[in-house]
Parts: sequence; C-alpha cells; structure tokens
Amino acid sequence: MRMNKDDLALEKAIMSGDTDLVYMVVMHLKDNLTLGEFLMAIRYHPVALSLYIKYCKDQDRRTLVDLFYQDDQFMNSGNAFVQDSYSEKVSHKVACMLSCLGGDLVECCFIILFL
Repeated sequence: MRMNKDDLALEKAIMSGDTDLVYMVVMHLKDNLTLGEFLMAIRYHPVALSLYIKYCKDQDRRTLVDLFYQDDQFMNSGNAFVQDSYSEKVSHKVACMLSCLGGDLVECCFIILFL
C-alpha cells in the first residue's frame, strides 16, 4: 500500500484469506480514494465488497443504502430503509419508556401502545 499499488495489495490480501488484512486494505482504500473510486475499486473483488457490506451493516447504514442504490440493488436498499425505520421506532419506544418511569403510568401505557 505504501508503494501506491492498492489494487495489488487488495488482491494479495484476498488471496491470503486473512479477513483482517482485507479489512485493513479496504479501509485504507476508503480513506484515500473518493467514494466513487473506492466503490469501483472493490466492485471487482467480491470478497472485499461483501466484507465492506458487512462492515456497513454494522457501522455505516447510510453508506450501505448508497452502495445498494449505486449497484441498482433497489430491493436491498429498500430492505435497509425498512430495517432502519424499525430500529428507530424501537429506540424511540425505549426512550419513551425510560422517560415515563417517573411519570404517570396510564400516560406511559398510552404512549407505548400508539407509537
């Protein structure tokens, strides 16, 4: 990577079978390339692409949606939006439940049931 042979480094990391090494190269590429260049670089390496998608599912949901949209994977993009909406709704319910602990129990039940 220090020799600016990023594509070769990615290929060698994939051939080694070491996922940590692949993650390291992918993150290096992500930090040093524009988003378009980065996505084009990993598009032709299915192992790197699938590891990056796994990373995005856990760490960067917005980029995941953009990645699916760019690859015309509209079903996966829609699924990611739906999953995000459910997780936001659940976290909002938990926040309401926690704020209601010191309040009126009837009001809390009403809020939780109709959110």
